[in-house]
This record gives sequence, C-alpha cells and structure tokens, in this order.
Amino acid sequence: MFLIDIAVPRNVDPAVNDLGNIYLYNLDDLADLAEANAEGRQAEAERAERIVHEEAEAFMRWFTTLDALPTITSLTHWGEDVRRAELEKAIAALGPISEDQRRVLDGLTNAIVRKLLHRPIARIREESEAGQGASCIASAKHLFRLDEES
Repeated sequence: MFLIDIAVPRNVDPAVNDLGNIYLYNLDDLADLAEANAEGRQAEAERAERIVHEEAEAFMRWFTTLDALPTITSLTHWGEDVRRAELEKAIAALGPISEDQRRVLDGLTNAIVRKLLHRPIARIREESEAGQGASCIASAKHLFRLDEES
C-alpha cells in the first residue's frame, strides 16, 4: 500500500512506514523525487543540445561543400571516361579474354582511378569545408580541363 501525506503539518505518523508492505511518502519525499527527476531531465537536455550542436556543425560542413559537388562529379566522370577508353584499348590489344579476366582488368583499372582521384577530391572537400574551396575548385577545373568540351 502506498500512502502519500501532502498535509502540512503531517496527518500520517511516520512510524506507519515501518509496517510491512506499507510505503509512506510526504511532501519532502515528493520534492526530493521531483528534484532528482529534474536533474535527470536537465542532464538529458544538455546531452540533446550537444547532439543538436554536433549535427548542426556536420550539416554546415556538408552544406559548404555543395559548391564543390559539380566539380567532384565532373572529375569523377572524367576519370571514369578515361578508364573505360583505356580499358577497351587494352582488351582489344590482348585479343580474346575470358569474362573473369575482363572483370579483373575492370576492377584493377577502377581501383587505380579511384586511388588517383581520392586525394584531389578529398582536398577539394576539405578546402570547401574550410570556406576556401573556390580556388581549389578553379584549380581542379583548370588542371583537368573540366570546363572544356571533350
């Protein structure tokens, strides 16, 4: 049995709490419980604020890289176009090869292009996140002739 004594002064003798299966709570107990719950809610609110702050920062980093996305996409497409053209030349020079051999060559050339483009793409993203992406984007466009018609 739970008893809650909210009267001031108290109406229920505190000795009742010593009886079996009887629990007595008074205003002080309820205030302590409310304070403990408020502290827990405050801690969770602070945790939620940290999460929101971290996610907002991550969003802003991502948002600042949007200007770089067309250049990164163009650079990736350029690398893929070069890869496929060279792969087809190599396969033609080799003569008949099995499908497994073709898959191996395709995987090899794909890995090489991805590794070669990883650093420039990563640098473009880093510079864009830092707010310095315009010059890096312009350099990539110039170096790889991304604005020129193929």
